[in-house]
Order: sequence, then structure tokens, then C-alpha cells
Amino acid sequence: YRVCFSFLPCSTFYFVKKTRISCKSVHNRMWWRPTMPKHLPLPLGPWTPGCMDIMSGYGPNSTFFRLYYPSAFSNKENNASKWYKWSPHEKYIEGFAQLVNSWSSLIKLVVWFYGGEPMVPAMWEAQPLKHGKKFPVVIFSHGFGATRFISSTIGMELASWGYAVASIEHKDTSACATYYYNTEEDRNHDNRIWIPHKK
Repeated sequence: YRVCFSFLPCSTFYFVKKTRISCKSVHNRMWWRPTMPKHLPLPLGPWTPGCMDIMSGYGPNSTFFRLYYPSAFSNKENNASKWYKWSPHEKYIEGFAQLVNSWSSLIKLVVWFYGGEPMVPAMWEAQPLKHGKKFPVVIFSHGFGATRFISSTIGMELASWGYAVASIEHKDTSACATYYYNTEEDRNHDNRIWIPHKK
């Protein structure tokens, strides 16, 4: 893996892998199309947004953020097989539940009743747009009890118009949950050290 944006030092970052779903490409952007999974609002810009998680180094002082960027695909080439779930781990749901003094099982039940967790209509690790120019950069800092993916819709929309958006996930216990890896071996085996939210 390599980070190919000129504003990021390639040698100091690595990618956090994600699980994808299988679904047909999105050619018809109508919300009622039966082959399209439940999803957040589709971005309106000329490019399909790409997305990836990036963590710098190891340990609790490492930097963790979700990067949205314009991909090499037009908005009509948004491939739903590369979409991903809005919440990447149940620990985040548990953190949200703790924040509102509720049970995580209750929140999961509400999500299930609503129709399941929505997908994010950005292509995971898609090839970035190459047009010989630097992307204007936007940095998001989530609020108390939030996460790097809480502003997914805004991040995608800006990316679809040519912005690179870094949504930080803080490790100072202000996030509803977050994690880090102690070593490269831990990362390779996905042995996460979780940092819970503290009010």
C-alpha cells in the first residue's frame, strides 16, 4: 500500500483494512432500485468519492483519520461493491450507547428495525483522481463522543467536488471509542487496543 497524495508523507502511514460487501454497480441512482443497498445520501459532485482509513505509527499517540478524496471514477461509475458499512465495529455502537446512557442492544435493535445499518456510498480504497494538481484540504475534528465517520455525508460530498477531507479520530477519550496497535505484528493480526469514551 502507498499513500499517493502530495500532502501526505508516504513513508509514515499505513492503511487499515476494511471488509467490503458484494453488490452490483450503481448505474441508476434512484433510491428505490431494489439492487441498491440502504445507504447514506449519494454525493452530488462530478467525481465518486474514495475513502480509506490511515493510522500513523503505533501506540496511543499515533494519529488516526478517515480520508475522503475524489477518485478516478465519475459519479456515474460509483460501484456499490466497494461501499462499506457506516460503523466499522460494534465497539462504536457500544460507545454511542454509553454516551446516551442506554444499552447497546437497544440501539442495535433500533438500527435493525430501521432496516439495518446504512452503507456509505464512497468507494473504499479507490484509485485517486490524478489531474496534476494538489487537492484543497479540509480537516474535520469530531465533537465530544463522536468518531472519524460521524461526518461521512459531508466528507463524501466535499470529496466529490475535488477536496481531500481528513476526519480525525481523537485518542484522548473524547471519541465514543477508538483504538490503536502497539506493534506491526498486532496490526497484521488486527489485535486492537481499544480506548473507551470517558465523560
